[in-house]
Amino acid sequence: MNCVLIVEDDSDINNFINDYFVIKGYSTIQAFSGTEGLLRLKNERDPEKFPDKIHFRFNVTRSIR
Repeated sequence: MNCVLIVEDDSDINNFINDYFVIKGYSTIQAFSGTEGLLRLKNERDPEKFPDKIHFRFNVTRSIR
């Protein structure tokens, strides 16, 4: 099964993205910060759960302010 690592600090958006990929048949790993995402990648030992795709979302409006 394909796995997606989702890194998003907004829990509603993270859960929305998670639900989308689960509906599409992917397994997912959720992280709520870049650091947590990197730790999850580093600590993942099961090759079946290692992400095939990684989604990083950057909040442009927050960086403009």
